Formats: sequence, C-alpha cells, structure tokens
Amino acid sequence: MHEKILAMLLLLFVVMYSLTSAVEASGLWTPLWSIPDPVEDLAISDDGSIVVESNHTHVKVFDGNGNLLWSWSPGSGEVTAVDVSAGGDEVVAAYTTGLSSYVVFWSNARNLSGTPDPLWVSVDLGGAIESDALAVSGDGQHVVAVGTGNNVFYWNNTNSLSGTMVNPTWSDLVNALLEYVCISYDGVKVAALGVNATGYTHLYFYTNSTQASTVNDVLFQLLSPNPVLSLGGLSMSANGSSLVMAYNMPGLGVIEFIDTSTLNSWAAALDGVAVADVVLSSGAEIAAAALNNITGPDSIIIYANPSSYLFESQPARARGGDSTLLQRANTGPTPTAVYTGASSFTSSNFTDIAVDQVGGIVVAGTGDYVLVVDSVNGSLMWSYGGTGEPLSDHVTVSSDGSIIASGGELVDSLYLFVFRPTIGASIEEIYTGSSPSLNIAFVGAAVLVIVAILTMKIKRSQNR
Repeated sequence: MHEKILAMLLLLFVVMYSLTSAVEASGLWTPLWSIPDPVEDLAISDDGSIVVESNHTHVKVFDGNGNLLWSWSPGSGEVTAVDVSAGGDEVVAAYTTGLSSYVVFWSNARNLSGTPDPLWVSVDLGGAIESDALAVSGDGQHVVAVGTGNNVFYWNNTNSLSGTMVNPTWSDLVNALLEYVCISYDGVKVAALGVNATGYTHLYFYTNSTQASTVNDVLFQLLSPNPVLSLGGLSMSANGSSLVMAYNMPGLGVIEFIDTSTLNSWAAALDGVAVADVVLSSGAEIAAAALNNITGPDSIIIYANPSSYLFESQPARARGGDSTLLQRANTGPTPTAVYTGASSFTSSNFTDIAVDQVGGIVVAGTGDYVLVVDSVNGSLMWSYGGTGEPLSDHVTVSSDGSIIASGGELVDSLYLFVFRPTIGASIEEIYTGSSPSLNIAFVGAAVLVIVAILTMKIKRSQNR
C-alpha cells in the first residue's frame, strides 16, 4: 500500500515539474487586468501606477489595479492623443471636432475623480493632433503639440495656466507637415519630425524652449537625402542630448542617431525593410527599432551604447542658413542584438515599440501580440496574444520595466501586465500577483515533503 502511494506521489511530482517547465518555457501569460475599450492612444506614469488612454470619445485614467479614477469627454468630437507626466500628476490630451482641434490639461490627476473639467483648454489649433504628435515634459510643466499642419505649439508653466482659449507660449511655422514630437524631461528641448511638400523629411530641433516667448527659432534642421514614402518614428533621450529618427524610402529603411550638442551622427540604411517605430532609452543606453521585412521575417534590432558609433558631421542647415546637409554614413553600425522570432506565431507586422528607462527590455506590439525582448541578447522573454483580440497597436512600459500596458484600436483592447525582468536571462515570467510557476513549485515542494514523510514511515514499518 505504501509503495503504491509513494509511486503515485512521485508521478504527481514529475507531472508538476514538467508542467512548471513547460509553462515557463512558453513565456505566455495572462494580463493582470483588461478593459474592453478601443484604444486610440496610451500613456503610463514612470512607476506604472497611472494609466491614461484615449478610447475615441473619452480620456480615461486608471490606477495600477485597473480601477477607473476619472474620465472626461469633450461631448462631441474625438479624443485623438494623450500623455502623462513622469510622476502621473499631469495629464494632457488632444481632441478634434470638425476642422477644429484643442489641447486640454489636468493637474493633480492622481487625486481627481468623476468627470473633472480640465485646468485649461487651448485655443483652436486647426487639424487633428494624432498619437505621437502630443507630449508633456517629464516634470509636467510643459506641453508641446504638432500634427495640425506646419505648426509647433508650446505651453510653458502649464500648472499655472487656467481657463479656456489659452494661447501657446510660443509657436513656430515650419516647411513640413509634422507628425512626431518629443520633449526633454525639463521641457527645454523639443524635436519635431515631418515631411515637406516634395517628400523630404524635416527634423526640427529647438533649445531654450522654456525661455522663449511668441516664437522660438529652430536650432537646426535635418533633411533626408532623398524623398521618403513614410516616417518611422522619433525618440529623444530624457535630457535631449540624443535623438533617433527613422524614415522609409522604396525598398529601404533608414535609422539615424544624432548627438544634438555636437551634431555628430550615424545612419543605418537597411535593405528590404520598413521601419515601423524607433525608441531611445532615457539615458540613450540603447536605441531600438521594429522592422517589417518585405521578404523575410520581421525583426527587432537593438544598438547598445549608440553614441559610441558617432562620427563627425557637417553642421546641419539652420533656417535661413546655407543648404549644407548633415553628413550620412553609407552603412550604419551592426546591431548588438536582434530578435526575428515573431513570425513563428503571428503573421502581423510590428506596430509599436517601447523600452524601459535604462533599456533593459524592449516591448513590441504586432496588433495581436505583445512581446518582451531582452535587449542584451535579443531573446524573447515572454509574449501574450493569439486570442484573436486587437491588443497591441500601442505599447508602453514603466521606467523599471515592471509594468506594461498595451491597447488595440478595436473593442476588448486595453491590457496591463506586471512583469519581473531578469535581463540577460532567457525566458522570464509575467508576474500577476500570484505567480503560476511559484504556485506549482509550492505544490511540488509539498509533494516532496509528503514523499519524505511517507518514506520515513515505510522504513520504520520495515524495521519493525
């Protein structure tokens, strides 16, 4: 009898151990919470405790447990973009109605409830401000918007403004239709990216933004060497000292990294791909890009310490200056890590990419999957998807990499994951408050204890 019980318990332990290994090896886990909302834009505070979404008709603010703190609707029109400060206390949004668009701003956002009115509402800015065309500084004191055409709009000391019809502190009229904007943590530096009437990209970079009034002159412009088909993203380090941008020409994706102080740069021209998005970690520890391959598997490429590849460049063309363009390298540096495994479980292309503060992990969305890739070795750490739901048109991550939010632009879309990364390891688990693998391990340990006790009893009975 004892022998049968012992054999059954040993078999149970083997099954539990195998299940633990299989689950951990899959890297596939469930979200901590989800909300059935279509997500037009998505932002997260540095600590992951505040999640802000636009679901077309509303701005919604959740805490880290999925509780709705507050929401706001313009009544008519569409909420097209949102952002949140590093501390989660300031929330900014843009909405459009007809041919008009407005920026709206809330302070003390963590402590609001119900349907609070914005602290201030801008003047009519014109066309729609889409995702990637609106940003609030990390300190929450400055807001910048583009996307309405050829304009850059900037508001300073945003917590001190109030009322409606609030004019920007300064604005600039440029020669390109702008699609992307970034702002440094302190609001001093601003970068905007767009395409002009003849198809060339224009990168505009501003300094002294917090001191300017009425108009802020651009420090430098940067043009693409040839006309482009589309833009592939713009990202800036927290202090504004480094930029990465991307654009796509026929059969060629281009990634450019620029030191904004020296104007030294490098460029990587990648055959047969289109760059979906690029991102730079806060301290420029890594630059990463999501590439959709025309003929082969899609990939995520990572450049560790991208500033180490810089080469000396000619001065960029300042507005009103000569037409000398910033020099480009014919070939860029070799990525330090590459991930190409997404095509093994999805046929969808990459849509968005994000990194934690120090660039330890890269989070990517394909629309139907969320993936986390180790930036050191390019291995897949975990993934979630295959549910048939649109869940990752947008992805974002907390500064320490522990909280990941994703959203798709159809119903059943907003998801939040809690993650414990071990950088440089192979597969790591998502942690949802009570880890499945830890529970299984606990059961396995209990089985071992029972086995040991029964073994001792069997030995004692045999000795009698």
